[in-house]
Amino acid sequence: MASLQADPLQITGSSENATQSPKEGPQDISEDETITAKHDLSFYMIMFSLAVVVFFSAMDATIIVAAFPTISHELHGGDKYAWIANCFVLASTTVQPLIGQLANIFGRRNPMLISVSLFALGSGIAGGATNIAMLIAGRTLMGIGSGGIMVLTELIICDLVSLRERGKYLGLILGGSGLGVPLGPVIGGALAQANWRWVFYINLPVCAVTLALLVVFLRLRHTPEASWKLAFARIDYFGSFLFISSITSILLGLILGGTVFPWSSWRVVLPLVLGVAGWALFHVFEYSSWCKEPIIPPHIFGNSTTSTALILNFISGMLLEWTTFFLPVYFMGVLTTSPLKAGVDILPFTLFVVPCSVVSGALITIYGTYRPIHWTGFAIGAIAYAAWICFQLLVAGSIGLHMMSTLPAVLAPLPESDVAAALGTFAFLRVFGWVWGISIPSIVFNGQFNKNLSQIDNEALRATLVNGASYGYASQGFLLSLTKKEREQTVKVYAQAMKTVWQVAATFSAVAFFMVFLEKHVVLRTELNTAFGIEQKKKGGGAEV
Repeated sequence: MASLQADPLQITGSSENATQSPKEGPQDISEDETITAKHDLSFYMIMFSLAVVVFFSAMDATIIVAAFPTISHELHGGDKYAWIANCFVLASTTVQPLIGQLANIFGRRNPMLISVSLFALGSGIAGGATNIAMLIAGRTLMGIGSGGIMVLTELIICDLVSLRERGKYLGLILGGSGLGVPLGPVIGGALAQANWRWVFYINLPVCAVTLALLVVFLRLRHTPEASWKLAFARIDYFGSFLFISSITSILLGLILGGTVFPWSSWRVVLPLVLGVAGWALFHVFEYSSWCKEPIIPPHIFGNSTTSTALILNFISGMLLEWTTFFLPVYFMGVLTTSPLKAGVDILPFTLFVVPCSVVSGALITIYGTYRPIHWTGFAIGAIAYAAWICFQLLVAGSIGLHMMSTLPAVLAPLPESDVAAALGTFAFLRVFGWVWGISIPSIVFNGQFNKNLSQIDNEALRATLVNGASYGYASQGFLLSLTKKEREQTVKVYAQAMKTVWQVAATFSAVAFFMVFLEKHVVLRTELNTAFGIEQKKKGGGAEV
């Protein structure tokens, strides 16, 4: 029976611990043991720095939405909307598993500093863009930096606190990403009214302060390879190529489908088919003897609790984006509010997610169990979505409860040596869920809207709203320009389409609820056993290496 150390940050980072066999399970830790973590100034400064940069990194995924009309007008890029809006998500999603492997090879500190620097560099390029190509290049660099920031933030937290404590800190800091995504369009719209370039320049002082703090305080243990040649030889080059190219292909199909091209177009079908085939080939290669150190080790899927929690994480990310994207459509198309009021109306959802995420993490720390939180979160979501008039606080509570509480379930059955790879996979699936959280409800909404268009008598109006055009016309100005009869008919069609969108969301939430039964209760480790972590100073003042 392992005893709880007086200070969980007293790390036993020997090479033996760092190379624990993937087959080894977690140590047997008593559920009755209490947590008495003691943290110093470095710990809290690291946490503060991570919280700030995570918020701005997540916000930049959506900040361009409201600013795009202004940017498009000045840079003449109206037909490049899909690329400008989604190059950030493409770049940030595809690199995350590779970032996890690089953090194992080169440590956490340098990859984090490079990620923040790339994010700042991309922000500067995008803010100073004189054409669309320059803007896309800047946004892509920002995306790569953001992908690294998100993975490494979670990984650093896991290096600093025990598994039992992680939910609390992850909920507090990474809940900021759940806040940043929906606030992005609001902040972007406000900045664009003054000067759209500050949509990107605002990141520069934030990154400068964050980098300064991280350089001073982010002093983590790391045992480097004997030479750079040996370090670079560990990288899974071919697996990374297969993964990045196949996921990029899938994301391109999802992003372009139904917006730039119809779903039946070969320009959508071909990338999806090639992407799925490439993704399957990637997993075959990772499982083969040719791959010496996979970026996504196959054995992490061998445990039902880890596999189930990864799927729940995907569904959670999908439902977050699903709600964020379609609540404004509901407010404007069904309740006929203005875009400004729709932005205000979504605030209850936005502001309630983070506190609920923090509460879920605290509950895990106190009680050491995650399944009741998952059941509660997905059950509330199923009920709230099924009511189809989306009760914001209930949905926010649902997403907040399961948004970060799935990570302890992913990590609990795995040894600490698998944390980086598992976190890379976890972060990828969450953001991958964001993309599906737009694609699936969009397909449902378009299908239902087209199905019920016959209820609108005006043929010209039906032609205006068909095949996805209804998104752009879901506004108070357009609806009030119609006659009373036309407005009532159009709002009714919007309401019917939105009802189905919420019902499908309820179905996913219900499926997730029943999937929780596949999770097993695993005692959450209360000791910290890692080769990484804050350097412990010797009594003489030097750092312990």
